[in-house]
Amino acid sequence: MRSGRFPSAASLLLLCAAVALTAYLAAAPRSGGGRDSPASSEGAPAPAVEQVLSAPASPSSSGEFLDDLERRTGVVGNGETQACVSWSDERGLVAAARGALSAYREEGTSSLVTSGYLDLSGRVWGALVRHETGAVDIMVAFEAKDGTATVRVTRLLPVDQGR
Repeated sequence: MRSGRFPSAASLLLLCAAVALTAYLAAAPRSGGGRDSPASSEGAPAPAVEQVLSAPASPSSSGEFLDDLERRTGVVGNGETQACVSWSDERGLVAAARGALSAYREEGTSSLVTSGYLDLSGRVWGALVRHETGAVDIMVAFEAKDGTATVRVTRLLPVDQGR
């Protein structure tokens, strides 16, 4: 095994596991609580992951998405635990991902947990970003055949569990 491949595979595995676990935990309070809830299928977090990936997204841009997420986070309530924004970037997947990560770095209040390609063809990329507030951003960028990238960022908010 080449040493350059292992960190990439480990990052991919960590990203997939973290996305599934984070999404499942974030959705559990809304559905009445976990595996024994009638709203979830037996032991399968797939509905929670689907909920994160299909959440309604507010339109945004690469230069404004962090501000837009912050504004959306301010209006989230009534049991909602996430906010989502999306935009298209004609510069392509690599430029879109680089621009988004640069925005987080400039913000200075978050840290990159992991990032990397989520498919073998290099057309889907993802990242997990953890904020000082406890919120987690799940970023997924898809590249269309014409080279245009679509970026979705879903911010999962910490849930106060009355402790």
